Amino acid sequence: MKNRQGNTMHRRILVTAVGLASTLAGSAVMAQESESLRLEEVLVTATKRSASIQEIPIAVSTIGADAIQTRGLERFEDYLATVPGVQYTPGGSVYTSLISMRGVNDPGAENGLTQAPVAVYLDETPLTVSQGALNLDYSLFGVEQITVIKGPHSTLYGASSLGGTLKVETRSPSVSEGLFEAQLGYNSVDNGDTGHTAAFTASTPLIDGVLGAEITAYNIERGGYIDDPSRGEQDINGTETTGGRVAVTWLPTEDLSIDAKVYYQDFESDGLPFFSPSAGDLISRPLDKPQTDGDEMVLGSVEINWALGFADLVSSTSAYTRDNFLYRSGSLFGLDLNFDLDSTAEAFIQEVRLVSNTDGPLQWLAGVYFSSEEYEEIGGLSTPFFTFFGQDLLTEINTYAAFGEVGYALSDRLELTVGARFSRYEVDSEITVENIDFATFQPIFTTSNIDFNETDISPRVALSYEIDNGSLYVQASRGFRIGQPNTPIPVDAPNFVEAFDSDSLWNYEVGAKTEWWGGRARLNGAVYFIDWTDIQTSVFDPTGSFTFVTNVGSAEIMGLELEGSVLLTEGLTFEAGFTYTDAEFTSGIPSQGIQDGDTLTGVPDTQFSAAVQYDFDIGGRDSFVRADYLFYDEFLAFDPFSLDSNSRLKNGDYERINARFGVSMGDFQLALFGSNLTDERPRMSVQAAFGEDATTIQPRTYGVSISYRPQ
Repeated sequence: MKNRQGNTMHRRILVTAVGLASTLAGSAVMAQESESLRLEEVLVTATKRSASIQEIPIAVSTIGADAIQTRGLERFEDYLATVPGVQYTPGGSVYTSLISMRGVNDPGAENGLTQAPVAVYLDETPLTVSQGALNLDYSLFGVEQITVIKGPHSTLYGASSLGGTLKVETRSPSVSEGLFEAQLGYNSVDNGDTGHTAAFTASTPLIDGVLGAEITAYNIERGGYIDDPSRGEQDINGTETTGGRVAVTWLPTEDLSIDAKVYYQDFESDGLPFFSPSAGDLISRPLDKPQTDGDEMVLGSVEINWALGFADLVSSTSAYTRDNFLYRSGSLFGLDLNFDLDSTAEAFIQEVRLVSNTDGPLQWLAGVYFSSEEYEEIGGLSTPFFTFFGQDLLTEINTYAAFGEVGYALSDRLELTVGARFSRYEVDSEITVENIDFATFQPIFTTSNIDFNETDISPRVALSYEIDNGSLYVQASRGFRIGQPNTPIPVDAPNFVEAFDSDSLWNYEVGAKTEWWGGRARLNGAVYFIDWTDIQTSVFDPTGSFTFVTNVGSAEIMGLELEGSVLLTEGLTFEAGFTYTDAEFTSGIPSQGIQDGDTLTGVPDTQFSAAVQYDFDIGGRDSFVRADYLFYDEFLAFDPFSLDSNSRLKNGDYERINARFGVSMGDFQLALFGSNLTDERPRMSVQAAFGEDATTIQPRTYGVSISYRPQ
């Protein structure tokens, strides 16, 4: 990682921001030359009805299918850190990589101990139902749109929408036109291994105008780049993702549509992407065997849309199974240790809602929701001779909810929106813990049952005012996250609880969505204040050996988000985003060395991204060239190597530059690309349970892809 002075980077960002403002101002002159040039209107379903992103009083960012292909996006890591207000921290495994928004970052979720602080949806299915539903890094081939809703919106999206919501929306098959798309790609990591991408989508009408079907399949291998000299192994952290999707659309009448989809994805790693900075660049600590993880999911869903005239009736039914595993090993005081963790989550989700569909000043939405999840987690810490600590956790969670929103136009320009969600969840958990009796070296089994329930009311109110070139809005919204049982620990801890409660926050926000110079430029922004109480926090017992969750501490977060784009000339587009976050504990956690005023871990003060793309013609062939820049500020993390609980590491602090060139040859497109061109090596997370383990972003990578997509 290169050494830089923070104020130098801040000056660079300021210069770029001034440049963006100058560019927007200069567009006014160019707009007079060509009034026909406009940025495209973007429709999103963030409010559970299709609406222009510029018209809804919510901070939303989105990426469509064309941009996904042009930028070559394949996974969360490729794009989330560039979205204003979003933080993405690669933790090294499917259990520990963390998405957070607006600084609502929870180390408990990073350890897989709490519900994630961001709700992740695959179409209409919430994948973060409870603790067992980890973030699913779903492949983006065949994805129609990614929508990022910033700030809590538990009114519409329920528990886990604490910091925001991420929606991955896949394409539905056409009942009138056939489609075939395919992609092949090859890439090579500097001083690492090679990888490839192979994917296709085929869609066809089965009954013209009535029934259509689509099948999508993909296989993605990513080359490793970490070496283990102790075993003579190189590039030990390669991964493979294999998946597919089958979809059917049926239109039995003009007013009724039924979409059925089955999704499958399997992710496996050859080894975890940990290196030991003290051992050298991208060199692992000595390992006795591969450290691996995996995630397999099967999901089925049926969505029914029935136009009743006065309203649309929407029913979404889905069920899924996810299996995860993680294996790690190391030594402590000369004793070999193995850590195995296997989990299975089975969930059923049903939502029914009515969405008004009439003209007039009154618009409304009302719905009911039910989900049932059974989550089992088996694993523990063992030596070659005995099990030091083991657990078998079986938890059932049923959630019942009713929700609604009403919007009313108070005048031609002023609209009021009021909504609320009432939720009740019931938890039934059985936990069996295995410990060792060091006097006899015989196992001791202890079983406990934990039953509890909670209710929650999460309201939202927003006021939107239309101005000549856009809208202004203010809103207050509440988010919450459900409580869950703790696994008993074999030592005394004064603040240990059998089950921790839900935590919640209030978000107060002022925003603007504006268009300039005949629609050739957009600038959206929001300023917000978040009051977070009863934070679900991972804490250690007095010996520092075991982790559990309790509700301690509170925090206040203030922030600014800006996002802009401008069509400079025909084919030349400039985009930029800026985030500033000030996140501090207002009530500390003395037992963990957190004092009042300490910065929340995992939250960078500043993020900045910019991109320029030029679409042009070469010999009659459509072509483009694009460059993306990201600055990700440093952020604090607990120092696992220090006995001082007040000690903090500074992670992050990097710049990333990507570039891509593409040329079309009829229905084929050839693209050349490079990512992390300056080969940055930031430390993103650190773990010390089995030795010095750190993660970073993928090193410099070059590649080529060819895709077939009918024009």
